[in-house]
Amino acid sequence: MNLLFQRFIVVGVPVAPARRRDGVWLHAAVVSADEALISGWIDQARGAEWRLVQQTNQSVIERLRALQGRPEKLPGKTWPELVNQLLTMEPAQLVDQPELDSIKELAPLIRLAGEVVARRSVIGFLQSSTSGTLPAAKIARELAERPRLLEDNSVSFIRLRSRVSDDVVDASDQAFDELMRQVMSQLTSVTPNDHSPKEGPRLLIGETGAGKSELARALHEKLRAQTGRSGAFKSVNIAAVSPSLLEARLRGYLKGSFTDAKADQKGWFELANGGTLFLDEIQAAPMDFQVQLLDLLSPVSDTVEVEPIGAQGGARKRFRVRVIMATNESEASLLAKGRLRKDLAYRIRTRMELKPLAQRLRAGTEGDLLIRLLRLHRWRSAPAIEFQAGRLTIAEDDLKTRLVASNLPSIDRKACGVLEAYDWPGNLREFERVCFDAFLEYDRTGSPDWVSTFQAAIGVPLEDTPIEVAASDATQARMAREIEALLVANEFNVSAIQSRLAVYKKKSPPALKKFLRTNKAHLDLGKWASRKAQALLKDVADDGR
Repeated sequence: MNLLFQRFIVVGVPVAPARRRDGVWLHAAVVSADEALISGWIDQARGAEWRLVQQTNQSVIERLRALQGRPEKLPGKTWPELVNQLLTMEPAQLVDQPELDSIKELAPLIRLAGEVVARRSVIGFLQSSTSGTLPAAKIARELAERPRLLEDNSVSFIRLRSRVSDDVVDASDQAFDELMRQVMSQLTSVTPNDHSPKEGPRLLIGETGAGKSELARALHEKLRAQTGRSGAFKSVNIAAVSPSLLEARLRGYLKGSFTDAKADQKGWFELANGGTLFLDEIQAAPMDFQVQLLDLLSPVSDTVEVEPIGAQGGARKRFRVRVIMATNESEASLLAKGRLRKDLAYRIRTRMELKPLAQRLRAGTEGDLLIRLLRLHRWRSAPAIEFQAGRLTIAEDDLKTRLVASNLPSIDRKACGVLEAYDWPGNLREFERVCFDAFLEYDRTGSPDWVSTFQAAIGVPLEDTPIEVAASDATQARMAREIEALLVANEFNVSAIQSRLAVYKKKSPPALKKFLRTNKAHLDLGKWASRKAQALLKDVADDGR
């Protein structure tokens, strides 16, 4: 298949006809009320490309229409009737018709549709006063609910930077960063014990960098989805606030209530009304501040009544706030050391403990977490594409290079073993730094030696990094999807990909069939509808008897 063309979808500009520009299909899209935004943008782009492909391949279509008689496998239609019907179908529908695979005359048409379907999509966002706010949380949820969008490298995102003038950049940068934060929250957060919308304070426990703030954001988005609340996510690092200011910041104050109170100031609860107040590093909170929390928090309700400092007659304001606290030490340790009041601990309704990143990567219980994290940081680290007044300002060759750079390069099993074997004492924060350094080095040198690149980025000498690790469930799932992608791209012609299967040590047909049989649960059987695919599945099943 000719997949050299990239698909570049720019969201936030007025809709314009799709066009092809030196190896890139350019599409404009807008944010709609649809739930599946990403899928909608891609389907719209595929449809536009398919119509243009038909226009530029009229000779292929006319040859099919000119065939005499009726198709042997579909005798109920003449050739012109069949061709006209197929041209009205979406390309994804056309390639998903197994009965058409056996009609050799249709092979050129199905190949053209397959190229459209298999083409990778790169999506960028231009944020302006007329484009509306990017629904970052909604897009992140779609990616979380459809993990294959992340795992098969069919979709990537890229940062767009639009200059209003030489020294003023619009909000597109910030929109991309917010989307990446939301995606990170969805990818790294595991909330098995918090499916119910029950009210009351939460406590998150996990090592530094384990993703407590990401989990808090994910819980906030879940709260909004479950209850319809629309308030903000207010994050506070207790350790970064002077102890003498904590009460005033928590409750808020009125002008003149103390020496430096020059104007009324809303407290954290009011700022988070209808949303979530995240109190990070609660272990740093002094005892008198914990007493203030005791005065305000209920173990079974999100309703708080707060008296601002300087209020007359004990007047209290009522707010609805989900309070989430976080600590990097165990609750038992904090209680034993007298750094957490027992009566405050009694008010915590739900406790959630985050496992260290190394443990999560090795367990393989969260799907292909490693690949999803690598892909996310590839998006974040790739160079931005510049726009001026809604128009591309980048050279055409640079455009193609940057779109390619948003895709995760092929990373071999041994290099993944380096990342899975490392202990990650800094958890997600350290993983982020290593990814940025590794991708920067790859972009600079183009070297495919990912083992050395990751080891250098981690800062661990070669001999100190174990790289021969047992394949985890997550690794097996990743290998199954990569081999499946090769089969799909080559129309399940096993002999055509045998040389590329060597890296997986599955070059021989028996080894491949055994692997597919063992990992059938990791395959997307919806892609195995063609005659060749079904025959391969049958061979796999027969060999296992």
